[in-house]
Amino acid sequence: AVSLARQPLTAQPLLLMTDYIQEVIITVESKPDSSVLFGNKILNSVSGWVNFTDLAISREGFYSLSFSSSSGDTLTSDSFSVLSGLDHFTYESNAFKVATAGQFVDPYPVLNLVNGDDNIVDMAKFPVVLLIESQTSDNTTSVISLTPQANVTSQTCCRSADCVPMSQIYRSCCDCARPECSLCVYPALGVASWPGLRVNKAGAYRLTFLTNESRPFARGADPAATTTTLAAPWTLTVDPGPASGINLVVQPAGTIYLQPPSLSAALSPQPVVQKSDAQGNPLVVQPQANESVRAIPCYLPADAPP
Repeated sequence: AVSLARQPLTAQPLLLMTDYIQEVIITVESKPDSSVLFGNKILNSVSGWVNFTDLAISREGFYSLSFSSSSGDTLTSDSFSVLSGLDHFTYESNAFKVATAGQFVDPYPVLNLVNGDDNIVDMAKFPVVLLIESQTSDNTTSVISLTPQANVTSQTCCRSADCVPMSQIYRSCCDCARPECSLCVYPALGVASWPGLRVNKAGAYRLTFLTNESRPFARGADPAATTTTLAAPWTLTVDPGPASGINLVVQPAGTIYLQPPSLSAALSPQPVVQKSDAQGNPLVVQPQANESVRAIPCYLPADAPP
């Protein structure tokens, strides 16, 4: 069966032992120079069966596999081909530059996974992770958390029956209850997408698309690297939505000591409130006539005077 370089073989070897043999070792019999066989290459038989599950080959070419048992028996497979694996990403949808806080990014990111010949790798089965990092300095005590998420679909890693097994090779996110897991997707016919992507916190962001590889499959000069960036990061500006309330921009200190003889003290820093959208993002808007904000002290039950 045809396989892709750097991802598990499409058809994993399954051997039936005719004699009682404890251990089987697999090697690459025919291979291009510098190619490497990844995965668990030494297995014990179970009820006479030896089932390899995670073998992968680093480079494209024609291969055959050689098996040897602890009793000295050998076996060589038929030859098979390994095609060029993923080389880089191209943006199919590259207009996602501006969005509104709490609303869907439209159009949402769509990537083509292509090989060194610029052909879409429609057999690709490894997860692609979208990393969203804020590029905006935040000097306020904002209560808005940066928890970007997308719709959970059939392509989301945590919905795949192969998520947990594949996480042994690629660091998949397999818990659909975690919002960040919605940003881990498996490509469909060489295309990865994030429908329903939304960010609650206004600001400037860098979007990076990664193959989240485990160490044996890491590419590049650093053998300890665990991620591979295969496209230039993209920028996204998230604007606040329409005004819908007020937001506390500056929070007073948690403890204030009263000074005799007045037994009073000014709050420090003084609270600052600002118009905000439905997500709590502060807005700069023109004041309305007869509009005011009143500060009312509220005592917690434990702190109420006797």
